[in-house]
Amino acid sequence: SAASDVYKRQMVKHAFLIMAHNNLEILQTLVSMLDDERNDIFLHIDLKSNMLANHPMSTSKARLFVLEHRVDVRWGNLSQIRTEYALLEEALKHGSYEYYHILSGQDLPIKTQDEIHQFFHEHRGKEFVGINRGEEFEWDCRRKMMRCWFLTRYTRTRWGWFNGIIRRINKYLSLCLMPFVHRSKMDFAKGANWVSITQKCAEYVVSQKAFVLSRFNFTFCPDEFFLQTLVWNHPEFRQALYSETDEYEGCMRLIDWKRGNPYVWTSADKEELLHSNRLFARKFDLKDREIIKWVKETFS
Repeated sequence: SAASDVYKRQMVKHAFLIMAHNNLEILQTLVSMLDDERNDIFLHIDLKSNMLANHPMSTSKARLFVLEHRVDVRWGNLSQIRTEYALLEEALKHGSYEYYHILSGQDLPIKTQDEIHQFFHEHRGKEFVGINRGEEFEWDCRRKMMRCWFLTRYTRTRWGWFNGIIRRINKYLSLCLMPFVHRSKMDFAKGANWVSITQKCAEYVVSQKAFVLSRFNFTFCPDEFFLQTLVWNHPEFRQALYSETDEYEGCMRLIDWKRGNPYVWTSADKEELLHSNRLFARKFDLKDREIIKWVKETFS
């Protein structure tokens, strides 16, 4: 269309920051769908994974940067924040971008690149950071942010029996140490770590790295809190939030925690994906290759 031609001529660039560890076919689909001259793609592969060893990733239109320094990513642990910082810092070296989008390797766009770029052009200046201050929020803050959690890197290993033991030890230690731990209280905010933020916000988040790595060390699932808390406590960025009340509308991601952990989209969900107003969906799995193929054909 004429409008999309104008956007392409303006060449307002976006940075896509991807955290991946498995499901190579989905990652390849994601990168191919983002392969647009208006995009730069920054890819972090978990240190534990060798998924690109025999399958080097390439693009024809977008610039692709595969991070050489890789983090051993552990669920619920500070390593997830370190990974996000590695991606943000690498992207900031390569240019100024209209938006920085943090995605997982199991996400896919559910709008075309023209539609995605047009949406962000129309809402430029807004911060797409999901905020969740629901019923369990206060309890979650006390449990995850105000206690000391020492063994989070071992809460999800390949040995299921071991995980249960570690979780119990972790909980016991955190409760025993409560009288002796003095955590600085903050006006915390929580939400999904899949966000789309402006250049100014990305620069601010990176400027706060030393504080974040200190305050959020030995907490539980800090990636759910750190960026939301920074944005929530910054008057300019808080005012620019796209939505303060709907977590996933706020970040324009289609993610369903009611039907799954989160729900994995299947071929039965084509109508829902097609008619959603969101821009990206999470998550997909190779158990249903048909839906992955359909998404690529429909939104490429």
